[in-house]
Amino acid sequence: MPKYEDYFIKIYNSFITINSINKLTANELSIYCYLYTLRTYEDKILTNYDILCEENTFYKNKSDNKKEIRKCITSLMEKELIDVEEQNKSLTISFSFKEEGHVQLTYDKFRTFSKPRDLYIYVAVSKWEKKGGARYSYNEWAKLLDITREHAITVIEDACEREIIYKNIGTYTGNLIGSRNQKAQEENTYSIKRFTKDGLSINEGKNADPEFKLPLSGETNVDEKKEKDTNQNIANFDFDTGYWYEWDKYLEVNDCEIYLHYKKQSEKDERYITFIEHCENRINKILKSKGKKHFEEKLNKAKENLEERKRQQGVYDALVDKHIDELNDEDEGFKTSYVKKSKIGGCFFDDEDMLGLSN
Repeated sequence: MPKYEDYFIKIYNSFITINSINKLTANELSIYCYLYTLRTYEDKILTNYDILCEENTFYKNKSDNKKEIRKCITSLMEKELIDVEEQNKSLTISFSFKEEGHVQLTYDKFRTFSKPRDLYIYVAVSKWEKKGGARYSYNEWAKLLDITREHAITVIEDACEREIIYKNIGTYTGNLIGSRNQKAQEENTYSIKRFTKDGLSINEGKNADPEFKLPLSGETNVDEKKEKDTNQNIANFDFDTGYWYEWDKYLEVNDCEIYLHYKKQSEKDERYITFIEHCENRINKILKSKGKKHFEEKLNKAKENLEERKRQQGVYDALVDKHIDELNDEDEGFKTSYVKKSKIGGCFFDDEDMLGLSN
């Protein structure tokens, strides 16, 4: 049984580190992430440049777009991040690189980015999220994005304005800069979450989410309950439970997807019943709180995401089938073991079981 954690793209830290030999450009990172979402259980992909161009647009001109995608694939190969076997027009791509530190990016979050640079900025900040946020100077932003400092200022301000990332402006210190009699300013801190007035990065701010986070009714020792739930989660579950057992965290769209997925699976496997009962207990209390509207929006978004994922898989399957037919027409000896199954997160699901969407 695949784990839901497999639906994350692993973006290794060296991909977004200045002066790293593995540092990627924005377009290279975008292609890498796209390929990652298509992995089979063997970490392989069957595709061709026409399919890649159909799904990834860097330039309006088709010829220029194809050249850029070829350039990205070649660069990923030269950096030994992927292996590529080319036969006729067919590409078999496998992933050959692993290291310890990485950023986890959900497939659905990846698909929200229409611009590769927005993706790159978001991931570069995500890298430091668990350490209180990213402290990049504009010079460092310029090096990361391969642009000038002046351009970096404009790009980052625009990203903050569009809420791709959030910025906490550095405070002025008592120190003076050289002989200019001007107070020094600390570096700005960036986060993928909004900042509070005291500079802490949490899901609050002008669009604060008033989701239910009160203790269960009748509880006398909330901390004891939380600790018990957390220990139960660690002890009994060998799959990703998201934030469902973390009472100090807001439930997000990805958590709702986890719930919907394992709710369907619980009909066939009793291992998931306890988890689903816990989720529905928390959901029932949220629906009685001020956070009802916000949670329902997230749950509906999760359902839409799963439906869209199923649709996109159908589009991809059709493209691959067309490609295989063309290869068969050109070479009668060409055979493929491609089985029409839904490829999600490096695992195979039968189509009718696609993330619990079947009736």
